[in-house]
Amino acid sequence: MASSPITPKLLRHLASLARVALQEKEADRLLRDLQRITALFGELQKLSMPHHLQETSHSDGRARDDAPSPQQSARGAEAFPETERSFLKLPPLFQ
Repeated sequence: MASSPITPKLLRHLASLARVALQEKEADRLLRDLQRITALFGELQKLSMPHHLQETSHSDGRARDDAPSPQQSARGAEAFPETERSFLKLPPLFQ
C-alpha cells in the first residue's frame, strides 16, 4: 500500500477534535480502515473516465439538468416493477 495521508498522529488529532476516546485496539483498526479507504480513492483517481460523461456541475456553479433519460426510466421500471403514484416502490427495510 502506498503512503497514506492518514497517520497515527493525524488520527489522534482528529479523534481529539471530535472528542472521541479511542482505545489502542480501536485506533489501530480505524487507522488501517482509513488507510485502505484513502488508498482506494487514490486508485479511483487513476481511472480514465470516458469523455462522453457529462459533468455534474459547471465552473459557474450551476448544476446539470436532472432529468431522467428514457434509458434510465426503463432500467428503473425493470428493477422496481412496483410503483406508488409516480414513485418507485421498495420493499420495507424494517419490519
